[in-house]
Amino acid sequence: MAKKKKQKALPPPSDTSSSSVLPSPAGSSRGLEAAGVAMVIVALALCFALFSFSPGSRGDNLVGPVGHQIARMLLGGIGVVGYVVGLFLVGVAGATLFGRMRVPTILSVVSAMSITFGATVLAHLVAGEPELLGHPAGGVLGAVLGSLMASVIGAVGAALVAIGATLVGVIGISDLSLSRALGDAGAALRYVTIGAVGRFSVWRAARVAAQKREEEIVEAARSARAQADLERDARERQLLEDLEEKQRIAVLKATAKAEQRALARIAADEAKQRIEEQATAEVVEAEDDDGEEWHSMEPEVVERELVEVGLPGPGADPEIVIASDLPSDADDEDLEDAVEVIERIDFASQLPSEAIDDDDDEVPFDVDPVESTQQVSSTAIVAEASDPSEEDTAPSEGPRIHERIKTEARFDEEASQPALPLEPEKPVYQLPPINLLDYEGDAPAEIDQISLRGKATRLEEKLKTYGVEGKVTAIRPGPVVTTYEYQPAPGVKVSKIANLSDDIAMSMEAVRVRIVAPIPGRGVVGIELPNDKRENVYLKEIVAHERFKKSSSLLTLALGKDAEGDAQVRDLRKMPHFLIAGTTGSGKSVSINTMILSILYKATPDQVKFIMVDPKMLELSLYQDIPHLLLPVVTDPRKASRALQWAVDEMERRYQLLSEIKVRDIDSFNKRLEKLRDARKKAAERARLGESDEEVPEVSVVPTREKGKIHDPWPGQDLPEALPYIVVLIDEFADLMCVAPRDVEASVQRLAQKARAAGIHVLLATQRPSTDVITGVIKNNFPSRISFRVASRHDSATILNNPGAENLLGMGDSLMLSVNSPSPVRIHGGFVSEDEVERVVDFWRAQAKPKYDPTILAKRDEDGADGVDMEDADEHYDTAVKIVTDTQKASISALQRKLRVGYNRAARMIEMMELQGIVGPAVGPKGEREVMVKPIGPDGPERT
Repeated sequence: MAKKKKQKALPPPSDTSSSSVLPSPAGSSRGLEAAGVAMVIVALALCFALFSFSPGSRGDNLVGPVGHQIARMLLGGIGVVGYVVGLFLVGVAGATLFGRMRVPTILSVVSAMSITFGATVLAHLVAGEPELLGHPAGGVLGAVLGSLMASVIGAVGAALVAIGATLVGVIGISDLSLSRALGDAGAALRYVTIGAVGRFSVWRAARVAAQKREEEIVEAARSARAQADLERDARERQLLEDLEEKQRIAVLKATAKAEQRALARIAADEAKQRIEEQATAEVVEAEDDDGEEWHSMEPEVVERELVEVGLPGPGADPEIVIASDLPSDADDEDLEDAVEVIERIDFASQLPSEAIDDDDDEVPFDVDPVESTQQVSSTAIVAEASDPSEEDTAPSEGPRIHERIKTEARFDEEASQPALPLEPEKPVYQLPPINLLDYEGDAPAEIDQISLRGKATRLEEKLKTYGVEGKVTAIRPGPVVTTYEYQPAPGVKVSKIANLSDDIAMSMEAVRVRIVAPIPGRGVVGIELPNDKRENVYLKEIVAHERFKKSSSLLTLALGKDAEGDAQVRDLRKMPHFLIAGTTGSGKSVSINTMILSILYKATPDQVKFIMVDPKMLELSLYQDIPHLLLPVVTDPRKASRALQWAVDEMERRYQLLSEIKVRDIDSFNKRLEKLRDARKKAAERARLGESDEEVPEVSVVPTREKGKIHDPWPGQDLPEALPYIVVLIDEFADLMCVAPRDVEASVQRLAQKARAAGIHVLLATQRPSTDVITGVIKNNFPSRISFRVASRHDSATILNNPGAENLLGMGDSLMLSVNSPSPVRIHGGFVSEDEVERVVDFWRAQAKPKYDPTILAKRDEDGADGVDMEDADEHYDTAVKIVTDTQKASISALQRKLRVGYNRAARMIEMMELQGIVGPAVGPKGEREVMVKPIGPDGPERT
């Protein structure tokens, strides 16, 4: 918009009332310049005096005392307007200096007075009472006039009058035109308004264009998606049409080949029938002519003639031979098939030319038409289950589905054979029959291959969404879970797959997923998905399995089935101890019952003995009073500690016997003892008959390896009894660790380290696998462990050294770690009900009653004062007693630090103090002990 040109100001009329430029003749120009210079100096001095004025100090003024006085008078008279006057005088002086000063008129003087009046009054009204530099803001003039006007017309009226006087003075002293100023302001406002409206219009137009473009892009994307859907539907329809065409051609090929075979069989049968009829007619005719001719002919001639007509030799009656060589039932079935094929000639007439090509190997002609149709249909269904958009990238062959492992079990066994005792004079027991257990050997469910392949394809697609490329190479279905062997593409880290268990479980809509990365010896990753329908695993299946029956060990444990359905049987002698963990409801108690029943199905009371500890007084009460028990089921944790200490003493006694007889384990001991018993009987028999022992020496007192001689370490003494296996079973180990952690842990440690050769094995079970229960000492001495479902990854790492147990399914689903398998093996434990346990237990109770050993739980009294053999006391024992009584704290670690001895030595001294009554028993999870005596004085310790 073009700016409006300013109109040139017309020269004022030559009137005496208006101001005019001073005349500037040549002679007076220098005078005006001199006057202008003087006025500039005076104006500047006045400004310096005003701006440097200070009410309290004259010397600080730039113009000195004179300037201070002038400034004080000017500011006191008109206030802040004095600064405006000073600046105005500077402007007037400059105009005079440059010849622009006009001659002052009455109007200009009045205008100046009007400005001064209005400004001073306005300054007083605005500033109010506060003073500026010791003077009112409007000076004396403003204060007087402002107060007077305010009292007459009010403050607002006085302000309006002051503003009007100021504006009138400005108009009168300058060339300012109010109408022109308002016009310029209006023009500027219109310019700003038009610019803002223009910018808003541009922004709105751009926004509309952007929305329109966005809608176009969305519409184009929608159209492209619709086009892609149409193309995909077209590809799917084409794929289905191709599959249907292939199916039709395959059926037609198989039908044509079947028709050819049927017609060939019909032709052969007709030819055979004609030959038989001709041969029968010839034979009958010959027999009618001469009945004796058949039997009078030479055998070679008869055989040759019969072979020519296709009949057997002369040893059979002609009529019987002919009847036996007629078409059989199988031939009749072939004829019926041929008739059915001939009826379908009209369908075969539609056969395309390429369908009768015998060289085409796509569908073999020796395949049954019905089977061919089913195979093609299955292929079509699998193709439909996969994503059609990935037809080109899908593998040509799906993953291999392994067959289920068949259970080699026999359930027709009536009763078990009697088990021979370890010693001849002991009774012969009958082992429990297998029919005491429930389960009739139902066939496993059929494998749904289509569903398994569909899940494999879905699993591959889900892993691709997480950036993992690969394929499922094999599927191994099992009773509870199905293992998908996944082979990752090159460059994919196994750890990336192992961390996707929760994501895969959510994607596959599974309860829990366990990933074995990788499967040892296969080079693939195992992804175990739960089956849609879980099969039950029964103990009877495992007990009836050939693997369990053929096991010669008396401590064979029937654990269950692995992930593929194979029976899992373990020998407790090789384990040699077992640690069991799992939360409530995970199947731990049922698994313990299966282990106990496994031993009861293998061993008699004189072969295996049990020490059962059940602090909960619930799980093991079913086995009360069975003849295999050494003592009643222990429910008191303190008595359990004594039972464990007895087991340690029994272990030491057995090792002494093994050392005396020069053998290495309990099996060799029992065999050597049996041979020694037989040798003694033979020697006694010879002595009774008067024969010399020197002729055939059987028993030797000194150790010898000569043939025929057996070392007898107990000459003249009765032989010890055969040693049975002892299984120490603790159902809830955490309760014992809370009551007496030191004693229990020490006893379990010693048993786990040494008791294997002595025939003592320990089974520990706990539902709280924390580090204060499963300590490092326990873990190091229990290499064989089994974990059912636990609460967290930390608990799984505690029991198995690896995560995974937190993803188990419960109800007997477990992971087992043993010395033979460094990685955990998944085992589905067998189920056994309480009724089955009762039946087996009642079977054993009916044969014998238990013979308890009361010395196991009795307090052991040793020689020496206070029940302690002081000859075996530690040399630092007295010092240790003084430390404990002085500090009134029975701490093993404190004795270690102060006496500089090992842990076992310090613990032994604390135990001796407990036996002497110096300290009390360990109480609480930390094993605190109360000191029962006061500090040692001259007369010895004083008991409290």
